[in-house]
Amino acid sequence: MAEVEKPSKSKVSRIFTFCILVSLFLLCAITPSLKPLQHVDTALLKLLNPNNEVIIVDQLMCALSGLGKSLLFWLILLCWLYVMRGIKRLLQIALMLLLVLLLTDLLVGKLAKNLWKRPRPSTVEVGVREVTKVGSSPSFPSAHAANWFAGAKTISSFVPEGKFSLFFIASLVAYSRVYLGAHYPSDVIAGCIAGYAFASLFIYVGKLLVLKMLSGDIKCVLISL
Repeated sequence: MAEVEKPSKSKVSRIFTFCILVSLFLLCAITPSLKPLQHVDTALLKLLNPNNEVIIVDQLMCALSGLGKSLLFWLILLCWLYVMRGIKRLLQIALMLLLVLLLTDLLVGKLAKNLWKRPRPSTVEVGVREVTKVGSSPSFPSAHAANWFAGAKTISSFVPEGKFSLFFIASLVAYSRVYLGAHYPSDVIAGCIAGYAFASLFIYVGKLLVLKMLSGDIKCVLISL
């Protein structure tokens, strides 16, 4: 009788990590429905969204929140990737990054937000300071956090030595959304989880497809997943 092939440790680890991330995301999603969690969420929001205006800090947080729209930032990032990996690898990273960000923004910024339709904290909470004008879209989950963590995960999978810096910047952007009064902390945490998970899945499937195509065994892709 043939032995049943046991799943590899790496595959078990990926499944376990995925289950944890899904559980944390769902916990953030049901936070408004559970009063104890909602109280903690609101308390953290008011702690991280100070009432006192500090112009320098406010401007810094606004700049961080809008960093993804900065042409200078993208030029610096592209130059850094070129120096680290060369032009050929740069094009591969840019293509993967574009695909991951488009898919993440669609799933989080469009589908997930419209599914939960959580109002922005500044519209329902007393004492929340709206440092800058926030969008009219629903609050949960944070698309900024999702896109930045998806981007950090994608780039760091090609340039692991930049992992700390990439996730540090992504974390600062995510925090800025709470500071500005645009999101609850649970919105941002869920966005970070979603972005990281989506990017990990897209990269894994993408690399698997490339390997299968190179080996001429494209029919086994779905089975290998």
